[in-house]
Amino acid sequence: MMIADFYGNSVVGSVLGPKILMFVVGVNKIVDDLSSGFKRIRNYAAKVNAIRLGLDPEGEYDNIVFILRRKPPLIQEGYVIIVNEYLGY
Repeated sequence: MMIADFYGNSVVGSVLGPKILMFVVGVNKIVDDLSSGFKRIRNYAAKVNAIRLGLDPEGEYDNIVFILRRKPPLIQEGYVIIVNEYLGY
């Protein structure tokens, strides 16, 4: 699982925050490999989010990309719920 964030608050919240971590993701977020994940973050998600925030979509906003390989030690339970719909960007 890859988590991309401009400021880092989503990354920190995902690793150090709750006792139970739950991600709800749409099928549009599923890619074949890490390379495709980086490409999707850089060429699509970061640009759409920049537009939403009124920033230049050609800027570099993929400052922090966190790759979650297993449940962080402070998280007691972790879940990924995949919804068979396009959710978010």
